[in-house]
Amino acid sequence: MGSSKAHDRETGRMLTRQDAMAFAQQWAANWNRLAIDTIVDHFAPEGEMRSPLATKLAGSSTIKGRDAIRTYWHAALWRADRAAPHAGEHRLGR
Repeated sequence: MGSSKAHDRETGRMLTRQDAMAFAQQWAANWNRLAIDTIVDHFAPEGEMRSPLATKLAGSSTIKGRDAIRTYWHAALWRADRAAPHAGEHRLGR
């Protein structure tokens, strides 16, 4: 089982609860603005994302690598916008 302690990737210091809450609030605000590039920048270059919904667009439930994750989310957003006029209304923290 992995560690439950979060560290800042750039500084290596352990995040405080306040740091973590600020990060989560900013992440949710970026998600609500559909700022895909800003959200994906938080992934490590070799990061992975898993979602059963990814299989439809990517052929796999696992997307590997920050660039592939970015490409997936841009494609998914484009597809959602074309599918329904209000598809972009997936909001967090409301």
